[in-house]
Amino acid sequence: LEYAAVEIHTSVDGRKGVVLTGVSRAAERQVMQAIAEILGPVRNPRYLLVRRSWLGLRRRIDYHAVPAALGARKEFAERFAELWLERIGCSDLVFARTAESRLLILQARASSFAAGFQRNVDRRSVWL
Repeated sequence: LEYAAVEIHTSVDGRKGVVLTGVSRAAERQVMQAIAEILGPVRNPRYLLVRRSWLGLRRRIDYHAVPAALGARKEFAERFAELWLERIGCSDLVFARTAESRLLILQARASSFAAGFQRNVDRRSVWL
């Protein structure tokens, strides 16, 4: 991945496209899967990011799964949360394999960012 590059394009209607160059097909599939897990509905992640913000006068809570490939090890999930903080903003990293966190997972499934919009993540692979 020494020469890997990521470009993000925005279409006129607001859709985002991610272009990866310099990666193998296997690496491309891993990145596409990770993006789908982050932006898609929360299923059963090992770690969860809980992001609190304000939307006008209303408090909003968004939930994002840490991708399985990064959630497999605590230090990877923590590093992902650090990068999330730098690029996206403040959130809480929650280990989702405790009895207390099961309720949080249920809340996340019901009201995750993706569930509110009911949009699917389109996955396309094009090799030029």
